[in-house]
Amino acid sequence: MSMFKRDSGHRTHEAYDRMIVHAPGMRRRASDHFGAAHPVSFLSAHHFPAHLSHLCTYELLSLLLVSYCYGGEQGHGANGADFLKITPDSKVAALGNSGVANPKSDFSVFHNPSLLSQSPDGFRLAASQMNWLLGVRASHYAVSYSWGALSGKTWGIGLFISDWRTGAFGATDPYGNFAGQVEYRAQNMGIGFSRAMMDSWHWGFSVKRIAQFFQESGGSSAKKTGSSVLAWDAGTHYAFSSDRFIVGAVVQNIGPKVGFEEKTDHLPLMVRFGARGKGAENGFSWNLEAVHEQDNALSVKSGISFEPFSKISFRAGYDTFISQSNYVGFTTGLGFEFREVHIDYSFVPFGELGTTQRFSMSWHM
Repeated sequence: MSMFKRDSGHRTHEAYDRMIVHAPGMRRRASDHFGAAHPVSFLSAHHFPAHLSHLCTYELLSLLLVSYCYGGEQGHGANGADFLKITPDSKVAALGNSGVANPKSDFSVFHNPSLLSQSPDGFRLAASQMNWLLGVRASHYAVSYSWGALSGKTWGIGLFISDWRTGAFGATDPYGNFAGQVEYRAQNMGIGFSRAMMDSWHWGFSVKRIAQFFQESGGSSAKKTGSSVLAWDAGTHYAFSSDRFIVGAVVQNIGPKVGFEEKTDHLPLMVRFGARGKGAENGFSWNLEAVHEQDNALSVKSGISFEPFSKISFRAGYDTFISQSNYVGFTTGLGFEFREVHIDYSFVPFGELGTTQRFSMSWHM
């Protein structure tokens, strides 16, 4: 058994000590920190390559925490590439992470590729910066284009890339000796297509490359360990009454196992089904979504948006994935429009773990 510690002026973080006790293939509860209902299986050494089994960091937990924060009481452990579960854009995050039927999301290629041909704008370019838990940062970019609206048989195409990183951090071995610098990075990049089969019925798919790796340097050896795989998403949606009511569904992360060396896990396979409706006044809209994830309980996401003033949107939502893990579950955010430029912000609290914030900017033509 080994104890993972972070080197920070020869001090070990108390919360970190409470959270982490590792043994290969072993699950350990951390009821003194998180409550007795949740196995902290995502902290198993199974996630680390063999030659890094003595290394860890407090920041690195931020990525692995996803399988805790987004895995309810019925969860049975972590998947590989858990960062795929996290919403990239501010608009959808503020709406309780409900985006499977929302064509106004600038990252619709991420949520449901069939929405690309439902876009209200022909061309969209978007960027989002995220401050995740405990200092981890992520950058997300998407570009999409739709055409053929005059014929009613629109096409859509989109490109996207997400990049997660902890930055280099100092690590120690179980005896407190300096073991060099380690960095964790993860990427999700791909391309999506969609087409309107009828005026109101659209389908789409995307193919993406998912990669994650550890970069070790400055110690007794310098080595890069990781893997990459190809995965698929496939979705559809139907729009009623001039887009005032939309239902959508998508299957995400269809692909092989991913991991480090011989230690691999399934991708977080998810089935999402939801709806979106628009009111007649004040730009009011609502979103409702159900998500079933492999090895986890069914969760529900919901959100509302309204515009009390022209070009200014207020958003709020609720995500049971978060609330099932002893956190509040509420989300909130704002949106501003300046001609073709849209700016969005979201705020999601995670209790004693901290808060997450996203800033997004997009250009519509």
